[in-house]
Amino acid sequence: MKKTISLLLCLVFLMSFVQYAFADNTTVVCPSCGKTIPSDSKFCQYCGAKLVPAENQSASEKTYTIDEIGMSITIPDGDSVFTLTQDIKDGDPALSLVGYSTAEIAINAMKANNQYLDSYDLASNTEIAISVGEGTFGDYRSISNLMLDLLASAAVDSYDEIGLEYLDREIYETDQAKYVLMYLRSKSESKYILQFNTSIAEETVNITYSKYDAEMTENDIAAAKAIVATALYDAEPVTVEVEETEAFTYTDPLTKTSFEVPANWEAEEFQHSEAYINMKFASSDGTALVLFGATDLMEGSGVSESRRGELDIDNESDEANRIATTYAERMPAESWSIETIGGTKYIIFSITVSGDIFGYNMESNGIYGVTIKNGYYFVFQYYGDTESAHYSEFMEMLGNVNYFGDAKK
Repeated sequence: MKKTISLLLCLVFLMSFVQYAFADNTTVVCPSCGKTIPSDSKFCQYCGAKLVPAENQSASEKTYTIDEIGMSITIPDGDSVFTLTQDIKDGDPALSLVGYSTAEIAINAMKANNQYLDSYDLASNTEIAISVGEGTFGDYRSISNLMLDLLASAAVDSYDEIGLEYLDREIYETDQAKYVLMYLRSKSESKYILQFNTSIAEETVNITYSKYDAEMTENDIAAAKAIVATALYDAEPVTVEVEETEAFTYTDPLTKTSFEVPANWEAEEFQHSEAYINMKFASSDGTALVLFGATDLMEGSGVSESRRGELDIDNESDEANRIATTYAERMPAESWSIETIGGTKYIIFSITVSGDIFGYNMESNGIYGVTIKNGYYFVFQYYGDTESAHYSEFMEMLGNVNYFGDAKK
């Protein structure tokens, strides 16, 4: 099923994991996801599940409902927790803690910033805040993780402008929603931030978890994810239908080179303005892309056609090797190697590519396979999870290419 997603959007309001300096060698298995984790964990660092019975936790919990956006969330509560909402009343101790003299002033300030909840836990030195803006998409679950990560990359540069250092990002999914999770650090104070951004129906929701005067641990991150996992929305869940397709053979019209595209992948032709790229193949589930291109290096070179065979990487051509490796080094590639796949020598390298798309600087991580045969430059590009089955399918594509119509021996 082909889906077209507009990239004309506002920047989404969007720390790498900090590991313990001294790790506890005693581990247990999370009863929720089955992962092995430190035995003293209060939350699973992988799925966010609570590992300590509620009665043994240092703080109780309270559920807040935000009727204006059809949302509820359960957060820590107790003597050390002070929470501001747009329903706060005069005399609430949270007012003086934040510096407001009256409830009216606090409510007006929250409304001006589209903020619906701001909770401080003095015991853990953490803050949880919820703000809402106009939604760009109906629901992030209707967008593939690959595309969502690409769009999230457009927001990276904007953090520097507001005094925040971007550290890392990931896609975090719960039963109810899909979030872009940004890891951030303040440049002006000792403050680490986890910003969970999602789009539900017509609203963009930011749930921000901040820790002051100390770096976040894996348990902090797991605790934040567990809190976000309690967020419930009135909006109907979005079901994304994936259409199954059969495997097919693609043949490049320029070189008559062909290869099999696996089942549940679709082809989409690029415009002629796309340099070096002829076709795009997208997995039906929207989590992986493969780009293919073929370019005649002899065209306009002034080199006689009789010498075309000299420019072939399989013939140990110095010139072919130079062009291919120079391409990998120029990108610059994070790492590269020469590998023989299906009888063909390829330069394989990983790279982070970035560019201006509709005025936004976006980036994505890719794996490239480059070869030069009979004067033609061939490139295969993979974008997606290298641990998934789609990456294996990509490598199978490379191993079964019939260059210039010659069948594999």
